[in-house]
Amino acid sequence: TISKAGLRRILRAPLAPSKEPGGCRLLPPAWRARVHSDDLAMRKVLVVEDSASTRAFVRAVLEDGTFADKVGGTQVAEATCGFDAMRLLPRGPYDLIVTDINMSDINGLELIHFIRKSEHHRTTPLVIISTQNTKQDVERGLALGANAFVAKPFSAEQLRATCFKLLGVDAGG
Repeated sequence: TISKAGLRRILRAPLAPSKEPGGCRLLPPAWRARVHSDDLAMRKVLVVEDSASTRAFVRAVLEDGTFADKVGGTQVAEATCGFDAMRLLPRGPYDLIVTDINMSDINGLELIHFIRKSEHHRTTPLVIISTQNTKQDVERGLALGANAFVAKPFSAEQLRATCFKLLGVDAGG
């Protein structure tokens, strides 16, 4: 038998043309975010991070089947700095925003302040990922409106668990 979650995953899975006349086949999970970026069931995530390696790691965690399959697929937009994030925000709405604090032009705290004042993004769950992780840094980020703080370095499991929680998804089965 197929579980409810399995059935939902099958029903939401994008189809691709098959070699058989009139037939379609399911695309593998890794292709879903890239092929059907307009799928309404997918979670849109904005990642704001100036480090290319950290940005790539966060993207890999969010697009991996361990995470993406449980949230209905993910579409990740990347911003290399706060200014890029400000340009990408109108392309939302986003289901989740993950941001660093230390960035050149507009830092993460200024970005959070702007997001929380925005009519369109004020309720979007927001995660800070940062090496600035003193008690004062964490309290300041949360006071500005971040929903969670994940200290660098972090594991894929720490990031997944935080994102599952903020998206209201049961990470268990």
